[in-house]
Formats: sequence, structure tokens, C-alpha cells
Amino acid sequence: MINDRLRELADMLAEHVPAPVVEDLLTYVRVDEAEIGLQSLCDVLSDEEEPLTPAEIELIHELGEALGLSANRIEQVDELRIEG
Repeated sequence: MINDRLRELADMLAEHVPAPVVEDLLTYVRVDEAEIGLQSLCDVLSDEEEPLTPAEIELIHELGEALGLSANRIEQVDELRIEG
């Protein structure tokens, strides 16, 4: 279930985030390291200041909560929200 939702997130991000970032997430999913993959994704998105849709941010929060990640790791993407 979580891995399916992570793949859904990857599909959403693939439309506007550099391919290597999305591939890294999928690699972590394939090796059953979803927590590390989502943490890494949040760090990269924040560092690179990749704009995110509200739906993408919502899904990241949902997945972070489901995986038990620290709120600080996930909340860093909130500032990347595309208004509109």
C-alpha cells in the first residue's frame, strides 16, 4: 500500500521534477527503504527548491505520517507550494 502511494507520488513528480530525483525515490522503494527514500526526496526537493502542487505536498505529508517520519523532515516541503 505505502509503496503504491510512493509510486503514485513519483508519477506526479515525474511531470516536473528532474528524472534522477524521481528514480532515486523509486530505487529506495524497490529495496524496501521507503522511509529513507521519502526523507531523501524531501531533502532534495527542499535543497533544489522544486515547486510542488498542493496535492503533491498533501501526499508527502500523508506518506510521512504513515512511515512515522519526523514532522520536521516533511514540513520542509511546505514552503515549496505552488499557489494557484
